[in-house]
Amino acid sequence: MQIMNPNSSGGMNMLKRITAVCVGLAFAGSLACVDGVDDEPDEEVHEQGINLVTNVDTSSDVTHMKYTITPVECPNNVNPSKKDKGEKQKPIVAKKSLKDMTLPGGIPTFENKPFDENSKHQFADYLKMLPVGCYDVDVQPMRSKKKASKDCQPVSQQGVEVTKGKTTEILLVSQCKGDHTGLLDVIAALNHPPTLVDFEIIPNKFVECPKKGKYVPVKVCARATDPEGDPMVMKWDQLKGPAVKDFKVKHSVQVKDTLTECVTAKLRAVKEGEKQHQFKVTVYDQFHNKHSELITAEQWYKDNSFGKVKSRVTQKFPIYVSCVEKPKKKRACPLNKKHWKSHHKYASMPKDIAWPTSHYTSKPAEKTKMCGKTWLNNLHTKPKGDAFYTLSHQYIAAHLNIANGAKVPPAVALALFISAGIVHKCPTLKSGHVRYLALTMAAILEKYNDGLKTSKKCKEFPYGDDKKDGDDNNLL
Repeated sequence: MQIMNPNSSGGMNMLKRITAVCVGLAFAGSLACVDGVDDEPDEEVHEQGINLVTNVDTSSDVTHMKYTITPVECPNNVNPSKKDKGEKQKPIVAKKSLKDMTLPGGIPTFENKPFDENSKHQFADYLKMLPVGCYDVDVQPMRSKKKASKDCQPVSQQGVEVTKGKTTEILLVSQCKGDHTGLLDVIAALNHPPTLVDFEIIPNKFVECPKKGKYVPVKVCARATDPEGDPMVMKWDQLKGPAVKDFKVKHSVQVKDTLTECVTAKLRAVKEGEKQHQFKVTVYDQFHNKHSELITAEQWYKDNSFGKVKSRVTQKFPIYVSCVEKPKKKRACPLNKKHWKSHHKYASMPKDIAWPTSHYTSKPAEKTKMCGKTWLNNLHTKPKGDAFYTLSHQYIAAHLNIANGAKVPPAVALALFISAGIVHKCPTLKSGHVRYLALTMAAILEKYNDGLKTSKKCKEFPYGDDKKDGDDNNLL
């Protein structure tokens, strides 16, 4: 079960990088980042300016950005420069420190595209004159002059075309500390996932046992912050335990960079054999999509084909209902000796079910001894005319059925008493009156084990025949 408040908003510790490319046409030594007209067509110089803006966060190890601009051949065969046609040009490398101002910084171009208008992201800026043509742009966040950032991944854009008299602008966000790639246009910003700063279970993690058939109410509140002040959303899930009732968000509000949310649920007592309740809360930061709608940063990366990243914080927590509700014990139907022969602790899956124990058995019951053999080995010994094994097989199966909760009729109890006096003397019974008595007791116990001497609802369970029961290789 999971619940999620679609109206929650806030932020997370994610590394955001945005790259903008501004291209201006230069004539007679002047530069313009707009469409232009050549005043001197006879001395046309195909030079452009490329402006690289890289966005980073102050909480990362990034101190500056390293920009590498490499001329490449354009798909439409536009060369970097007419005068340099056919010549391989060297890449341009530059390093720029972070600016003191932040993005979006009240600039409508960057508000909610993708940064929330209330968020603050530092950035670096680089402007360079270039010949008309195509370029591969690479940005490496740096923590020192020679060392790359450990927090942020490099990002690149291939085939950026610089055209005459026009401005090209590209926006790219690259994730830090995640399995992703990014960074286009040359504004590279950092983003970090949110942090959980407070958590409370009301009235307590241990709640009193509710009355029979009733549910006890609990309230859980969490508070998270985001370093960049991004909007946040919380998702609540139940991982283990009996299903709860009325699991829903009761309160959710974000003030600046802090989101506070509370959920309520009603828990019942945990029955014997059930696991205790366990829950999970996950906090995501959010970006705005192209329709200005809030979505998780992870979804934004996916929608824009920037790879799979994790921008979240998760906390698991238990809630204990301090009582154990014992179910009513149901009478089991007897199971024949073929079942116990093939279903035991040492059998192959899915028949590896341990035998039930009682005061008649050892622990584990498979190792209970009779005449020098374990019960399990006894069941796998063929009688070959010896009534001792014919009786002991039914005797062992009857005791396992009783330990398993099957009802014991008086006639069966008497047969077990008489049989005990025979099998525990470990005789060889291939002839004589004791052999006849042993076969008579075995017939009574066999009917009991087949379910014919208990309830009408109990029928024989067909588990094969004595000639082929399987699991002979798993004996003690």
